[in-house]
Amino acid sequence: MRRLLFRFALLPVLVLSAQAAKLKTRNLTGKVKASVYIAPKELFRLPVPVDADLGGRVEDAFSKDGKGFVSFTDDVGHLYRLEYFEFAPESARQVAELGEKEFFDRFLMMFYLPNTIWLAIPQSKLLAKAFSTEPDGPLLMVWTFLSKASMLTVSRNGSKPEREDSYRTIALFIRKQVLYVVSLAPSSPQVGFFGEKTPPEKLQAIMEQKTLEFIRKIELTK
Repeated sequence: MRRLLFRFALLPVLVLSAQAAKLKTRNLTGKVKASVYIAPKELFRLPVPVDADLGGRVEDAFSKDGKGFVSFTDDVGHLYRLEYFEFAPESARQVAELGEKEFFDRFLMMFYLPNTIWLAIPQSKLLAKAFSTEPDGPLLMVWTFLSKASMLTVSRNGSKPEREDSYRTIALFIRKQVLYVVSLAPSSPQVGFFGEKTPPEKLQAIMEQKTLEFIRKIELTK
């Protein structure tokens, strides 16, 4: 009899553990449906790149002037962020006059970096940038160093947890009169066995490839 009671006592635990985890969302301006994020005004659709079982979170915002973002993070340190800016007629004229390469460069150096990364992390550095006319259109890929800005805190030998130096890719591109800015951070600057660090040049190649893969999953619906 005791054995039967013991077995039945385990049932609620087994049922709870079998329930699927849910993505963490709060007051989204877009929506998540069947693991796909749908932007406000249905500007684009994007498969959610983080796993609910690993604490996946989705945050977004959208303003009436056509600016918005969506950010995907999790408990293991991944960051996927997509910002977008609907073009005003003046912006379209600037692109036509300057060309995509010069327009991207000015937007990056005069507006985006000073108001985001450089503002939040003054010790950050722009390490490399490259313009390409990759298969899907003109794109500027940027590689940055962020001092003490890893997504996770790390404790070594019982020391106080702190953020480590990290890197981030930023990609700028235009699709259907919308400027998109994609940012990706690696899950950790430490990969491999015994805590060895990935050489920055190898990490750069890996992250740039992941950034392009993320961009190619964006489905423009308008």
